[in-house]
Amino acid sequence: MKYTALTIGPIIKSLGLAQKTRELWVASYFFSALMENVIKHLNKNNAIILPFPDKASLIANLKIDINKIKSAGIFPDRLLLASENGLFSELEEAVKKAISEMKTSFNITCDETDLKNYITAHIIEFEKENENIIFDSNNYLAVCELQNNYTTEDKDCFLAMLENIDKASIYDTVFKKGFKSIFEITTQGLDTDRIDFTSDDDNAIWKKIQEKNKTSFKLHHKYLAIVQADGDSVGEIIKQVAKQGNAKIKEFSKALSSFSLLAANEIAKYKGVPIYTGGDDLLFFAPITNGKENIFELIEKLDSIFKKQVADKFNTEKTPSMSYGISIAYYKFPMHESLQTAQKLLFEKAKTGRKNNLATKIQKHSGQSFEAVLHKPLNAKFMNLIKNDTGLVLNSILYQFEQNKKIIEQVLSKNSEVHLNAFFDNFYNEDIHNKNRAFIDEIKDFLKETYAKNSEDFNKSLNEMQTQLQIVKFLNATKND
Repeated sequence: MKYTALTIGPIIKSLGLAQKTRELWVASYFFSALMENVIKHLNKNNAIILPFPDKASLIANLKIDINKIKSAGIFPDRLLLASENGLFSELEEAVKKAISEMKTSFNITCDETDLKNYITAHIIEFEKENENIIFDSNNYLAVCELQNNYTTEDKDCFLAMLENIDKASIYDTVFKKGFKSIFEITTQGLDTDRIDFTSDDDNAIWKKIQEKNKTSFKLHHKYLAIVQADGDSVGEIIKQVAKQGNAKIKEFSKALSSFSLLAANEIAKYKGVPIYTGGDDLLFFAPITNGKENIFELIEKLDSIFKKQVADKFNTEKTPSMSYGISIAYYKFPMHESLQTAQKLLFEKAKTGRKNNLATKIQKHSGQSFEAVLHKPLNAKFMNLIKNDTGLVLNSILYQFEQNKKIIEQVLSKNSEVHLNAFFDNFYNEDIHNKNRAFIDEIKDFLKETYAKNSEDFNKSLNEMQTQLQIVKFLNATKND
């Protein structure tokens, strides 16, 4: 059996060129559409092992409204084929045709030669009969990706496409009313009817939004979340299915595609904008909240979908999961920096240790920032605090935690309910505290639980607690502090 594999790019460099939401979308969507066109021109669905090629039938079977997920790039950057005699030349020709077609649909004004020089398309072919075909092809392609064409440094062709995407036929097909602005994404759940988001006067826009949403407007509505996610221990499934032949690998490919499509649908329901959902890789924009739902609840729903579509279907020694990097930044914060932050949070923080983590950084307009790495499933007490916070007492709680670390350490080390109650009764005994006693009791229980999990390192426990309370405070703040 001969195996033919393809990888296309340069994706990371291209995403780094984006300065606006629509530019980041097209930088990602371009490569997904390119792979989709390669598959179309190859016309060898029966030979394709990865990815699952017939997304149209899958969308119909999953009963997903295609209009809700049009913005999502659902084809990954790698392709693996199996055949008796090899498909190198056929795949090479399909790539050429696909690039030519992309020039028209994406309104690319530079010469086709320049476009071909910018795009890196590496094809390899090898013959093996062992149980690690996917690993072998991925390793070979990884080496190829290190040998990018020197001409990829000449990015004028791609930059021009990003800037002129609103004139492309593909843009009209996907977005009949144009790509959502940051204003439109971050203010989901608010009344924004008849507000002109195209105005150059940001202050006037925010003033109108706040006037129409006097009781529901929060500071976080001026912040955008960029979320990047990746599967953990998916390689364990690959090892298992590879031993069982190409049919089982295709079944796994279909499961990943089902997850990615349903994830895109869930993100769209939350009024986020799915940029890329290919297999176990996700990239999307999202508001911090949409009405009564928040971004952490969205993550829980995505995890539930992954469990049902992938993890539960393939029994492995290590349970596959999803890890997330969430960069939350002020709407004027440079988008390419926020994207880089999400990438670093995911690969340098969330996908370390036990994995199955959510790493988030909140970059405030004031210049202050704080990070948290939360293991999943997310703590139920943390989620309840987000829902129950009235924004009235957290400042004093955080202040006293910071000022009385030594006392708190001594109280917790005694493992005494009496001592813990005495601390809270002593420092939180004003009228405003008494009116929010149930909320304070929740925090007390949360503190006790957090310390119990890591009693050997008090500072780590308290920092973890404080950071999560800062997140709660951020999600419910109505004014600067």
